[in-house]
Amino acid sequence: MSSLNRLSRRRLLQFLGGGAAAGTAVLIAACGEDEEPAPTPTPAATAMAEATPEPTPEPTPEPTPEATAAPAPAATAAPARTAAPTRAATPEPTPEAMTEMMGATGPRDNVPRNRTVIAENISGRNANPEVFNPFSNSMTMHTGSQQLAIESVIYINLQTGQEELWQIDGFEYDEGFNGVTMSVREGVEWSDGMPFTAHDIVFTLNMLRDGTADLRWAVDVQEWVKSAHADDDMTVHIEFNKPNPRFMSQMFATLYWSVYIVPKHIWEDKDPATFTNYDPDQGWPVFTGPYTLTSTTELETVWDRNDNWWGAKAAPPIGGVDRQTPLALPKPERVIFVGVENAEKRAASAIANEQDTFWHMPRSVYEQVNQENPNIRAWFPDLPYAYFDPAPRHLAFNLKAPPFDNADVRWAISYAVDREKIVEFAYEGITTVTDVFFPHTPAMDVFYQHAADLFEKYPAKEFNLEKSAERMEAAGYSKNSDGLWADGDGNTVVMEIHVRGGEEDQQRVAPILADQLRVAGFDSTFKITEAGAFFDGIARGDILTNMQLVGGNTVNVADPWGTWRLLHSSHSAPIGEVATGQRSRFENAEFDAIVDAMAGLTTSDPEMKSLFYDSMEIILREMPIVSIVQTALLTPNNYTYWSNWPDIGNDYQAPSQWWGNFYHSILTIEPTQ
Repeated sequence: MSSLNRLSRRRLLQFLGGGAAAGTAVLIAACGEDEEPAPTPTPAATAMAEATPEPTPEPTPEPTPEATAAPAPAATAAPARTAAPTRAATPEPTPEAMTEMMGATGPRDNVPRNRTVIAENISGRNANPEVFNPFSNSMTMHTGSQQLAIESVIYINLQTGQEELWQIDGFEYDEGFNGVTMSVREGVEWSDGMPFTAHDIVFTLNMLRDGTADLRWAVDVQEWVKSAHADDDMTVHIEFNKPNPRFMSQMFATLYWSVYIVPKHIWEDKDPATFTNYDPDQGWPVFTGPYTLTSTTELETVWDRNDNWWGAKAAPPIGGVDRQTPLALPKPERVIFVGVENAEKRAASAIANEQDTFWHMPRSVYEQVNQENPNIRAWFPDLPYAYFDPAPRHLAFNLKAPPFDNADVRWAISYAVDREKIVEFAYEGITTVTDVFFPHTPAMDVFYQHAADLFEKYPAKEFNLEKSAERMEAAGYSKNSDGLWADGDGNTVVMEIHVRGGEEDQQRVAPILADQLRVAGFDSTFKITEAGAFFDGIARGDILTNMQLVGGNTVNVADPWGTWRLLHSSHSAPIGEVATGQRSRFENAEFDAIVDAMAGLTTSDPEMKSLFYDSMEIILREMPIVSIVQTALLTPNNYTYWSNWPDIGNDYQAPSQWWGNFYHSILTIEPTQ
């Protein structure tokens, strides 16, 4: 019996749901309650009240456990559109007009260790350290850019299930969800001292709408945005191509990467496909966050606090654990993101207090580290230690490349995977097997339970070598003298499974997975691929098999459409051209029609369950992705120099330091000396 199976029921529920409230919702779903996923109190109906007291919005129901555990999209009926708050019009500022404004304070000298946070670049190495273009596929976002410098329009807090407005202070959908009006927060500034305005938002959206598919988010913006214009300096109106009740969540609610706004006054004469956004002499990159770049190499990125940060000057009451505290300068004066080669070096760094927040440690390594340095602590004080991560691990394919274009071959691969062994050896018992590639959040579990009979009909997590062989024979393969599956011309099923560099848990899965597949007759190996080459190879179709994850923003963790849309054929492309979304090049007209129908509905619409059921059957039948495990990541923090890190007893935020949400941990932690 694995260690996870010996956990208490309460701890297991906390583990799966990310907290006590979430655990309650998981229990309700697990007991078979057939109920609608409860929506979070949506900003669509309430957020504009922060900017405009009148008219008073309709009362919003108190959130249920499901709502507090995982976010949900806007309410079913759109509120009537009201006039956006009107500010006095001012001329759009020019750099010449801003010469007397204070820019960023710049690099610091001799920052002491007890005022420095040393965090980890989870990829180990940044192959493109001078690329700070958030629309470039070659940018490594998690070396501090989205955690320190780039602020988001909206953040999603997984612990509360709430979407928290940041660069804006209100928004309201048009009648019928045909558009949205946003109100820019007063006082927001770029790090060069220029004001952040509606013109920046409009410029960014129009740039993506008119850009090429090579730009991140361009395909999404082109699908949804018909026009964007500024009513005045502080008000944006966006007209949609078609109704979208989750536009704000889809585009702007950050876990990892979203549509980040860039400064018009810097970008307007640049080619977004080639602009690196890096020039130290000009103070680039310029974003609105409290840190600016000091230095960057492949192995180390240094950020220093900007004491002229807008948040400390304007001090809106959106900070603190309660999100009602006036913002102030974060306490760390410097944050350094470093690359760490492996778990052993990570452990040594932890024991020596050379680092403050860490990427994944194997359970056995963490237990030894915690014994030698009790200041190194995980999310839970005991098993399972790890935080539930909303990005299950799966095996993905280039579905336009033979033999992976054959569903029988994909099912044969699934039957060949012994997921229990992967849990036991790669994760040391701290996670669970899965037959879906979306997370088992309470909101998603409502849909999962509704389709329970499908998982009996299509046993997508079953290990069965006989069934694997039957599927391969049905696809026209037979085993050669080496025991490998071969087609009529003698070609074996070659599977070089690529794993992104730095993905510690997946790097432990890969050799086990490759061995299992080889035993089943597949010509399987694995390869660790640097992050930039990994993403580019998948996007262009050069990589045929890879370990991957699905996740990133609000709609992925609370709404089936959020995951399904990534498999819509609009994201497909011929091999050699850039594919977007999940990048598998899945094409199915019946599935597309269902996803399109979902797009105009909220999760609380009764039709969503029926649509989910039909689309889930297509996914199970076609097996475009082989799901492997739900994910638990044991990513400790060090309490030697800094306190008030998030953990199960202080769960104001998820602990994942590679997400954009780590920004809120940096704003909240306190020095111990």
